[in-house]
Amino acid sequence: MRYRTFLFDLDGTLVDSLQDIASGVNAARAGLGLEPLATETVRGFVGDGVTKLIERAVPEAALRARAAELFRAYYGAHLTDATRPYDGIVEVLEAIRAHGGRAAVVTNKPHAFAVPILEGLGLAGYFGAVLGGDSTPEKKPSPQPFQVALEQLGRPRDGSGETLVVGDGRNDILGAKAAGLPSCAVCWGFGSEDELRALGADYAARRPSELLERVAAR
Repeated sequence: MRYRTFLFDLDGTLVDSLQDIASGVNAARAGLGLEPLATETVRGFVGDGVTKLIERAVPEAALRARAAELFRAYYGAHLTDATRPYDGIVEVLEAIRAHGGRAAVVTNKPHAFAVPILEGLGLAGYFGAVLGGDSTPEKKPSPQPFQVALEQLGRPRDGSGETLVVGDGRNDILGAKAAGLPSCAVCWGFGSEDELRALGADYAARRPSELLERVAAR
């Protein structure tokens, strides 16, 4: 099928943000006198918002509140030091716009981080809505942020058979299922292709250009 409305995850789907996230984690750990973590270790911590990221990165529960403060302060000042759109993503967004489609970002990253990243990378104009992990009472894998994003785009909450969720994490696939929406697992991000397929993703894309097959023309 082809689709006219796309709900995109951010980290690991639209942008490669791993290095900046890892730098923020390690700045927080350094501020607490802890050793740095390997970037690939941090990769496995991403996807459930800042609170879970810090829980995974700082085992000592008593240090987590301060770690979160340090992370937010550092990361907020370094959102796009190394973060860039994946090659081919801009072409996908251009195609959606050229065919009269609509797009939104639905991420578990705080809204106050997501919007400046999109603006700083010149991507904000492609999206009619940006939902962060704190934009609704529930975050992914709840269906709520997907439903609110559709409302903000002027689309029915059920997607009317024309909406595709695109993401690299289990929360994207599970959240899409909960919302009754089809999903496309992207295989260039932080998640595991095998896991995403096992969770029931309707499609898989190994490169952004493969998403063009899902963009509908009038």
